[in-house]
Amino acid sequence: MDIAEVIVAEAVGRAVWLRTDLGRFRCATDGIDNIDDKYSECGFVRVHRSYLVNLSRVREVSRKDGGELELTVENYGGIVPVSRRRAKFVTEALGL
Repeated sequence: MDIAEVIVAEAVGRAVWLRTDLGRFRCATDGIDNIDDKYSECGFVRVHRSYLVNLSRVREVSRKDGGELELTVENYGGIVPVSRRRAKFVTEALGL
């Protein structure tokens, strides 16, 4: 699979699921930490302990009542949370 087709990588336990335009696939590598470095070279940002997001697919950034950020990502079908610890890095990466 071409890494550019990946929208979001989501950790569920040790398993990592890749959301693409073609559906959801389990990554051959376990542990999101193991793919974080490889994917960051391709335009992905770790936004939460459980999520890596393809920055080119982010369509909207919103702020919840408590100040936490959420991302709306193209063809994901849900909201991706941004941890407070990573919020500044994510907004800088998005040029906000």
